[in-house]
Amino acid sequence: MIAALDACAISARRGYDIAIDGMEALKKSIHHMSEQLSNQIRTLKRSKFNDPKMMNGLIAQLSSIQSDFGPVPMKVAEEVGGLVKDTFAITLFGRTMAGKSTLMEILTHGNGASIGLGGQRTTRDVRTYQYKNLQITDVPGIAAFEGADDERIAYEAAKKGDLVLFLVTNDAPQAEEAECLDHILRLGKPVICLINVKVDLRSPNDLNKGLFRRDMTKRFAPKRLRDLQEQFVAFGRQYGSDWSGIPFIPVHLKAAFLSQQDAFQEVRDEVYELSRFPVVEKYIIHEVCARGSFYKFKTFLDAVAVPMLEMSESLLQDSVQNLKQQELLGEKGANLASWISTFEADGEKRIETFLTKLRSSLKRSVAAFAEEHYDDRKAGEAWAALLKKRNISGKAEELINQLGQECEAELREISRAICAEMRFSEQSFTDHSINMDRIVDGKRIWNWFAAVGNGGVAIALLAGWWNPAAWVPVAIMAASTLISFLFSDREEKVRDARRKLEKKLTDHIEEVIKQLRKDMTNRLQKDLIKEYVLPKQKAVDKIESSVSELSEVQRNTARMLNDKLRKINTELLKAAFDHIGRDGMMRHIGKVARIPGDTVMMDCTRGGVLPYSVQDELAALLREQVLCIEGCDDVYDVLREAIWSPDIPPKEVWERGIISPVKDVPCCVSIPQLDVSDAALRSRIRLAQQLTEMVVMN
Repeated sequence: MIAALDACAISARRGYDIAIDGMEALKKSIHHMSEQLSNQIRTLKRSKFNDPKMMNGLIAQLSSIQSDFGPVPMKVAEEVGGLVKDTFAITLFGRTMAGKSTLMEILTHGNGASIGLGGQRTTRDVRTYQYKNLQITDVPGIAAFEGADDERIAYEAAKKGDLVLFLVTNDAPQAEEAECLDHILRLGKPVICLINVKVDLRSPNDLNKGLFRRDMTKRFAPKRLRDLQEQFVAFGRQYGSDWSGIPFIPVHLKAAFLSQQDAFQEVRDEVYELSRFPVVEKYIIHEVCARGSFYKFKTFLDAVAVPMLEMSESLLQDSVQNLKQQELLGEKGANLASWISTFEADGEKRIETFLTKLRSSLKRSVAAFAEEHYDDRKAGEAWAALLKKRNISGKAEELINQLGQECEAELREISRAICAEMRFSEQSFTDHSINMDRIVDGKRIWNWFAAVGNGGVAIALLAGWWNPAAWVPVAIMAASTLISFLFSDREEKVRDARRKLEKKLTDHIEEVIKQLRKDMTNRLQKDLIKEYVLPKQKAVDKIESSVSELSEVQRNTARMLNDKLRKINTELLKAAFDHIGRDGMMRHIGKVARIPGDTVMMDCTRGGVLPYSVQDELAALLREQVLCIEGCDDVYDVLREAIWSPDIPPKEVWERGIISPVKDVPCCVSIPQLDVSDAALRSRIRLAQQLTEMVVMN
């Protein structure tokens, strides 16, 4: 035992050095990722986003990643630093009342003060003691009502163990126990299951009467124990794991404890043998002597490998999800850009249609207005009043507001609704150049005067044509007729005045249309497109770019972690080959993928075949399934070999997933028909992803 513990100490130092190296790689990767995320956050905060909801949502995601992953290196460092280096550590694990306290009393030769107190959940602290120079740690019971805190403490303590004694009873196994066992195995811990068989033993008289021996024979019947073991193994299949390699050792812990008590002194040896505790002790000592140094080495490596695997897988999955999100954002951005182009052209067309109709309407009013106001000094005011009555400003504003509402409806799904109160400024249409000089209608006045005069003359002539005095008006009438020919034609002047006014009105209409076109187009381009729509497009583009960058950061970090993880797996496999005396076998092995406590998969890229006998030896040592695949240059061939399943379709129907915009390489592959509800298949997919760094979807 002393030599075995010395070997464990040496292995601990080797494992510690590799763990520290892995921890530094983990720290460096997370720090690098955190810096890049911080830069993204600063860039987003400095940007002129007018959409806080979109920006804050992305910043929250980036900050969440930092808070989730940032503390991991320090936590891993604490766990590695807390591992026992100078001896071998065993952790007792099991549900409340399974017998952990009894086992502790046996190993410490206690008086039994703690036995039976588990039901009151008094064993809530982690207790450590020595047994044959081994460190034994007793943890709070699991699967107790309201025992979440106890389980958390128990799992944290289990991480420090090199070997776990998982206690169960000979009652039907509970699903909660199986779940906890799976959790322990996922930590990479080798496990020995002790089946604490319950047979009543109160006094030496029970032994003398033969009842105890009879009941022990019945309860320890091989078939009964095999059935119990098979029930646990069946639970393992639900988790996609093969638990058949876990040793199940039956023991009567109470009998072993009683054999140490004074009341059983006379039958001590017989009770101790009947308890089968010597088998337990022998098995534990054998494990420490035969495999303890490897378990010790493995403890340090798994302290880094387990969180590194979880982080790598999480980041790789998140990377692909963000790439899918980036694709959706890109599609939305492209649709938005297309809509903006269409909206801009349509807006300009509708403005032009509005102005064309307005021009036609106003021009139809020109002739009548000119007829009425060709000699009006306030024609400009009258024209302005007519334009105001037409409500041109209001109709122009109505069109712009309508375009704004369409913007709001289109962009509502992208960000918050906006208030489209677009006030179209009141345009003054008054043009004093339209005011007309009053026409001095000399001909009209004269014609009126002449008409009146001529009429008067005619009447006078009719009244007294015979009177010589009446010839005076006749002379005047003759003179007036002559003078009327001397005046310029009155109708020509009116026509000139109307033409002049009509031209002024037409010119003003064109100026109004020109100014309206300028103002409305400016409102469309500046208030809608430039100030509202384009910032939304830039926001979407920026978010898309940030999500793409985030995906690449996650993917690069995952690849850095995965690369280091494969190196740690290789170191573990080297140690395993050395331990079983097969160190030359490493020449056949390329990449190594591993799910601690479940499966190790080796890519034999260097030729040769790993004999099945060697695979069986490795499986027995690692307590994990060992799989080998033939090395291939094509990543899709590796995937096919690693995932091997009767249901896997030909590679030709696989969808070669999302392409990373930065590296321009596929990040995932979609394989139809895979039954991902099968836990064993899910494990193979995880191993395939480690080997290829391709996320597999169905």
